[in-house]
Amino acid sequence: MRSYLQRLISMLVAIVIVLGMLPFTAKTVQADADYSGILQNKGTITVVRRNWLHTDETFTFRNDSGNLTCTYKYTGNKYPGASAYFYGDGMLHIRGVTDTAAAMYGMFDLEIDCKNGTYTFDGDGSIKSITVTPPPHNHSFSYTASDNTITADCVQTIGICSLESDPELTISAPSDFVYDGNAKAVFFNDGYNTEAFPDISNHLTYTKEGQPVAAEDVKDVGDYTASVSYDSAEISVSFSITKADNPATISIEDWTYGEEAKSPVIEDNLGNGAVSYFYSGTACDGTSYSSSDAPALAGTYEVTATIEETDNYNGSTTDPASFKILQKEVSVSGITALDKPYDDTTAATLDTSDAVVTGTLNGDELTVTAPADAAVFDGSNAGDDITVVVDYSKLKLSGTNVSNYTLPSGTVNLTASITKLDQAAPEAPVLESSTSDSITLVPADGCEYKYDDGDWQDSNTFPGLEVGTEYTFYQRLKEDANHNASPQSPALVITIKDNGNTEETITDGDKTTIIEREPEGDVVKTTEIDDNDDGTKTVTETEGNKTTVTEINDQDDVIKKTETVTNDDGTKTVTETEGNKTTVTEIDDQDEVTKTTETVKNDNGTTTETVTEGDTTTITESDEDGDVIKTTEIKENDDGTTTVTETEDGNVKVTEYDEDGETVNVMLNGETVVGTLETEVVLESGAPAVSVSNLDEVAYAEQTSADNFARVKFWLVSSDTDASVLTSDEMATLQSLLDSLGATSGDYIDLSLYKQVDNGAVIQISETKTKLQLSVTIPAELKADGRTFYLIRLHDGKAEVIATTKGDVLTGESDLFSTYVIAYTTGTGTSIPSTGESASATMWIGILLAVISGVVLGYVLVSQRKAKQ
Repeated sequence: MRSYLQRLISMLVAIVIVLGMLPFTAKTVQADADYSGILQNKGTITVVRRNWLHTDETFTFRNDSGNLTCTYKYTGNKYPGASAYFYGDGMLHIRGVTDTAAAMYGMFDLEIDCKNGTYTFDGDGSIKSITVTPPPHNHSFSYTASDNTITADCVQTIGICSLESDPELTISAPSDFVYDGNAKAVFFNDGYNTEAFPDISNHLTYTKEGQPVAAEDVKDVGDYTASVSYDSAEISVSFSITKADNPATISIEDWTYGEEAKSPVIEDNLGNGAVSYFYSGTACDGTSYSSSDAPALAGTYEVTATIEETDNYNGSTTDPASFKILQKEVSVSGITALDKPYDDTTAATLDTSDAVVTGTLNGDELTVTAPADAAVFDGSNAGDDITVVVDYSKLKLSGTNVSNYTLPSGTVNLTASITKLDQAAPEAPVLESSTSDSITLVPADGCEYKYDDGDWQDSNTFPGLEVGTEYTFYQRLKEDANHNASPQSPALVITIKDNGNTEETITDGDKTTIIEREPEGDVVKTTEIDDNDDGTKTVTETEGNKTTVTEINDQDDVIKKTETVTNDDGTKTVTETEGNKTTVTEIDDQDEVTKTTETVKNDNGTTTETVTEGDTTTITESDEDGDVIKTTEIKENDDGTTTVTETEDGNVKVTEYDEDGETVNVMLNGETVVGTLETEVVLESGAPAVSVSNLDEVAYAEQTSADNFARVKFWLVSSDTDASVLTSDEMATLQSLLDSLGATSGDYIDLSLYKQVDNGAVIQISETKTKLQLSVTIPAELKADGRTFYLIRLHDGKAEVIATTKGDVLTGESDLFSTYVIAYTTGTGTSIPSTGESASATMWIGILLAVISGVVLGYVLVSQRKAKQ
């Protein structure tokens, strides 16, 4: 038990020790009013409460400038044993009691009087309220300046200063003002303290470029400084007033050519700057104008004003003002309107040959012309003295300075006549019907009729005629309000035949038409005969469904006949015969050709018939007895290929072509045909020796696809020729080349290339796709010491060297074949000895021995070197 109590007492002691070691807690309590200005506006209050477990509570009043001097008294219940007192350190100390409960739950109320401040604390130690009653305070400032700001510091120590911070005055201005005629002023910060900075206008001064200037005169362009000073503190700001843009505008009125030029009007030239003008534009004649002087010619222009700068305004150029110099109006007289024949229009023609233009200036002379649309008749019918209205705006002036003038607007009236129009003769009348004693013509609008020399009548029927008598009928257009009667038409000659039909003959110039009709007017047969200017004739006969056109030459021989038969089903058959050829064309009812058969009688008595039907054409060749010699069928296949089948002497040859017409296969009697190629160089008598190293290659390059299935022969012929084969131009071209080489022509060669396929025609080739490699041996008679030889080609008027040698053979290449020339430069004239002469033999043997010796020596040296190695 003792041990337990001892342990309990030890624990309590430990708790007390721990509690005694706890640190003091500082707490700052602020009042509900501003109390920062206690004692000469510099005091601050700090309340420090210590832990209430202790018996000493201290309220600390501390002044930055010294200790407090205060009195205190109790104003409420004071707990026995408690006390409050000041120590010399200026702190108020509260003595509590040892009774912890009393210290925790209240001691007393205490009123402390620190000079003019009354402070009341409640019993629990927190600040309940602070009431400060300061002495009267009158501001007294001192000033300091920094940059563009003055700071005011209140130095009055009596009473509480109401300023929370030191007032400041800041001066500013834009870097540039723009001149507008009004005085400018600097700016100060909003709401600056007027107690600290009173009567600011009396403290503000301006200078312009170093010279004082009144505030109301701070308006002209220049550099300014504004200064504000309070006591010795001064701040300033610099600014400029810049020139304003000049808002001036320009205007000008139009005037008429010949009048004095109008002056431009300038408005809003605020600085009254000096003004100059510039004119530009285009005259009515298209001439461009630009000058400082006003224009004089009629046209459309504009003017701009340039205004020089002034003290307060920039120089400027106005927007252009447009104006016109109007054309001067002139008068015209002497225009007449011309009569015209009726044309069912109101168009009128004016005669201006006697027209006079007045009202010009400076001796300008003008003439006037009238376009086709310048005047109109007041009506289109024929008549006398009809009003003609002239439109001045459509008349055309011309002459000196014409673009400066214009005609009056509006119209003027003249008079002229519209005469009746002559009418062209109508075509010959047409028979409508007939009887045994009468003829009725087809009525024609506006026509009247007659026969032979009778009178004109309106009726188109003529009774009282006799069978077998020839009558000539005419018609003409009748006279009306706007037309004269026309000349009579071509004649219609009619004879009433014994069978009741009529035969009409109409002749119109070089054309004669003969028509046979039944009494009811139905045409039985029509024959038209055209006599052509070259003496030939064309006769067209139509009878029923057949029309035959026969062309006859000037010897009355038939040269061509075309017969067209229109069948009942709408199809047609056209047969043309010309010379020894007859062509029959069958056409369906849609005018599409369905079949063509062409038969030609050849001079040797054979016949060639070509039949085309659809995509197949068949050519049949027959002998004079009509027996078939050869048949060729050409079929155009749907895929674009073509198959040609030839039958001759029991053999059938089938050739197939692709879409491009190239031969792809040939078969003879069912077996494929393989082609052959033969090449040869033919040297004719007297020609230099010529050889070709690649003739086969060149021949193959010239092959066509069809040649692959045929026997092809290809050969080059070298023949001797002379200068006589050349034209004068070719000779001149050759001589020019020879002169440039310093050479002489020696031998002339004709090189010709030929090709033959099977037994067909021989074709001469003048140019190949691949060049021939030619070697031409120099004839012995041309050889001489020191000569250089040239092989010259002449082709299409051009001469060129294709080979050169100092030896015996000219080697070159060519793809053009015509005349070639062996030329040479002149040597010593000593002939090269033949191979049988001793001098030559000795020389060549010496050269040969030297070569052999060199080879042997080289071999020995090499062998020795290898042996040593």
